[in-house]
Amino acid sequence: VVLLGGLLGARRGTMAVLAYLMEGAMGFPVFANMQAGAHVLIGPTAGYLWGFVLAAFLIGYLAENGLTIKPVFSFLSCFAATTLILILGTLYLAMFKLGFNEALIMGLYPFLVGDVVKSALCAGLITGFRRLS
Repeated sequence: VVLLGGLLGARRGTMAVLAYLMEGAMGFPVFANMQAGAHVLIGPTAGYLWGFVLAAFLIGYLAENGLTIKPVFSFLSCFAATTLILILGTLYLAMFKLGFNEALIMGLYPFLVGDVVKSALCAGLITGFRRLS
């Protein structure tokens, strides 16, 4: 999601993520655990899915404005977009089914280290592709 926005820009990256959500809503098993259907877009993980849209826009906007050219800024931009996904997903999870503490334990903490690593990898790819183009 972050890579899409970072490489395609705010508009096209957001449209690509919306297309992904539409595929899942139409019944294609593209969501986690091969889930599909419109109900997933309002289920417990919906906050993460809708966070994808905002994150793609955010990183795309930052990339279009030159904040992904240097590796450090690229990492910070990627991590900001990833953090947006985690915040929206965790808050929705807390409101939907769990209390806030349980949502943190189940929907945030397990993903932090991996998301830092993914942000670094994504930043490297975005920076590399931006320099090539």
